[in-house]
Amino acid sequence: MKANELMIGDWVKFPIGNEKIVDLPYIEGRGICASFAASATLFPVEADKLEPIPLTPEILEKNGFKEEQLPIGVRKVIWESEDTRTEIVLYMDDTMPMEVRKNIYYEDEICYTLPFVWAVHQLQHIIRLCDINKTIEI
Repeated sequence: MKANELMIGDWVKFPIGNEKIVDLPYIEGRGICASFAASATLFPVEADKLEPIPLTPEILEKNGFKEEQLPIGVRKVIWESEDTRTEIVLYMDDTMPMEVRKNIYYEDEICYTLPFVWAVHQLQHIIRLCDINKTIEI
């Protein structure tokens, strides 16, 4: 992965397993590295050694997304906030965009769209950009 694709709090995959980034220090001679809770600053990992975690149906289900089958054969998963004012819509087809809608029953404001989402850290970024209070679990 590239350092500019990462934020503190992102879930990523590295040789030992999946971890959440707690710091992104610059280390002379190594560049931007990621530190994780288990290792703190003892064993930072270079950004290019990290890999995205694929956004799987299991991860989506674990995080409260519900699947809907559209008549045109496209799979769609939706997460709705408890107050039902915000929803995240993912079309599980790379030809349709992902949408985050805020105040859906009032203004139906689309906060953000992305051509498609295929990794957990990308979903996390969009959630943060739209100021949605949701933590993704792996």
